[in-house]
Amino acid sequence: VWRPPRIQMLFDVTASGPPYRTGLVTCEAVKGGGRWFWPSLQTTLLKVDYETGNEHKGGTTEGDETIFLVGNQEEVTRVSKRSGLSLAMLAGSVHINRAAAEATTGKEAPH
Repeated sequence: VWRPPRIQMLFDVTASGPPYRTGLVTCEAVKGGGRWFWPSLQTTLLKVDYETGNEHKGGTTEGDETIFLVGNQEEVTRVSKRSGLSLAMLAGSVHINRAAAEATTGKEAPH
């Protein structure tokens, strides 16, 4: 069965000013039909997970929020027939609190 080409990306983001929160962006795009030389990409998922607590500064409040700009939770947990993985499985190996530790210390946090 032919399926259109798809790209999935995960990347971390950090704020450049106080309170220096960190986040994780998850996105997926599918190459749509159309002209051969100018293919279009359709964004099927765009999700931002970001830190709201103060635990990265020694505080006791841990908090994370999620915003779906495109798509929903069902698309994050859908297992790909090609790879056998879901975006949730991939994102599970990256945690925004680990990214926060790296941002504040400049060193890679232990895994």
